[in-house]
Amino acid sequence: MSERHIIGPREDGYIVFEEGLYMGLMDNEGNVAISSDKHFRSIGDFIDGVAIAFGHLEKPEGGRWGLIDERGNEITEFCYWYIEHMGGNLYKAQVTAGGKENLMWKDGKLIFKESYGSLFGYRHGYIIASNTIRKTKTTPTRYLYGLLHVRGEVLLPLEYDRIGWMKDCDDILYTARDGYIGYIKALYGEHIGIELDVQMPNMWFGVKGTICEGCIYSRGIDFEGKGCGRLFTKSFRQRNLKGRCEYRKTKLNEPSMAERKAKERWQIILRLEDPFKEPRQLLKDFIDEHLEGDINGLINYDFSQIMGVKRYGDTQGYSCYHNTNLVRAIATIAFDDIASKEVMFDKKYGTLALQPSALITDTIWGNQVGDWFFMPAFFHCKDLRELGQRIIPCAALCKTIGNLYLQPNYMLGYRHSTVVGRFLIDHMLKDLHDTLVNKSGSKSMKSAVSGSKSFFEPYQGTEGWNLLVKRWMIEDVLIDYYGFPEPITDELTINKYTPQSVYLRVLEQSMSLCYELIPNRSNRMVERLKEKL
Repeated sequence: MSERHIIGPREDGYIVFEEGLYMGLMDNEGNVAISSDKHFRSIGDFIDGVAIAFGHLEKPEGGRWGLIDERGNEITEFCYWYIEHMGGNLYKAQVTAGGKENLMWKDGKLIFKESYGSLFGYRHGYIIASNTIRKTKTTPTRYLYGLLHVRGEVLLPLEYDRIGWMKDCDDILYTARDGYIGYIKALYGEHIGIELDVQMPNMWFGVKGTICEGCIYSRGIDFEGKGCGRLFTKSFRQRNLKGRCEYRKTKLNEPSMAERKAKERWQIILRLEDPFKEPRQLLKDFIDEHLEGDINGLINYDFSQIMGVKRYGDTQGYSCYHNTNLVRAIATIAFDDIASKEVMFDKKYGTLALQPSALITDTIWGNQVGDWFFMPAFFHCKDLRELGQRIIPCAALCKTIGNLYLQPNYMLGYRHSTVVGRFLIDHMLKDLHDTLVNKSGSKSMKSAVSGSKSFFEPYQGTEGWNLLVKRWMIEDVLIDYYGFPEPITDELTINKYTPQSVYLRVLEQSMSLCYELIPNRSNRMVERLKEKL
């Protein structure tokens, strides 16, 4: 018999305990309400006598989520891949391994005859459904949307390019199809249903007949007219209303007017054989204006503060502080030895061709840290508040100069497409080391290196690898005495099924790395900038 470990009380009045791998609940008097013999790994808070539970690890395959009552009896079979409470008596369940979703009542009865690729935007009994139509040899991937009601009705068939709730209107939805935008009113009370073709003043009505029609960036318009694939709200609206846009492109391989002007400007700089002059001047001006002339102020500066600031915070249409003019200037100067001038600067457009990025990505520390707290592994974390207080400073640390480095654009694709690349820097470096030194890396890494051949050419083999990590300034912490990447975390993947203990362990390992690596690199980066300026 495993030793019982008391985790602590929770909001529904029960006290959580663990015995070995399994969880149980007891009341305030110590009477066991749900025994660990039920083999539940996680039990959510009870709402009206029903809780979401995860367990039955002895099943060789299939889902392991279900609903239980306060005695631990199964209300549903444990056949679902995930269950989420939507409010009241309503739950959303992933019913297939492929991700299909359906809604169910608290008694376990499924609502819709058909399951959908995604269900979201639940409001007042209405929910938006979407399906993915996979690409074929002749057609691209399509995402189709429809509108359902919890009575089991399909109010709008899944034929729309997009459906969503208006942010400022509780009962208005927008629909998009074939470049046109429409508005729908959701009816409540005795008149449940929808009112079509609602007229909305001063609203966005699509790309048809505007300067945006035919532009490759129009695919990124969010159907509320709050930006496109190139511009944010204000810039986008100004150009759309004027009917003129210097960023308009109808073909990917043809430069826009703005790109042609940038190319002309940078060609002049390149002809002067000093492409670093403009970045140096930009950095000097920033230090004078924002740091009172003290370059050491860069050591702890949070670069997310500069977003949108005139001249320094322009992101050139992107949404990340890595792309601000200031960060690009710093990366250009600090890593001027990382590649030749021809590799660093795009000959076609004359701009910095490499991508400034975060060495330890801050997606698990920054805006998405709240998502971690709603993972099943954190349902019963007694130290959640204390954990959040420790993560917040680490999130700010990840936005300082010590977390910046310069990489080829193809590496950005690798880090966005793999869990290892996004979260666990040590595993990413091991994959890169295996590719450059042993030629045995993953297919994704080999593709990234192949696409960045001109960048990685000097860094092949053991000597080349040692030179690269030295220029990236990571040899002191992330690389061992023999030149191999140091193991920092002992998990390859992190997902919603990961146990709490694993989450906490990876968090501790990652935060320890941040506090050891980033301040050291911040000082080294600033010292290097002092030399260059």
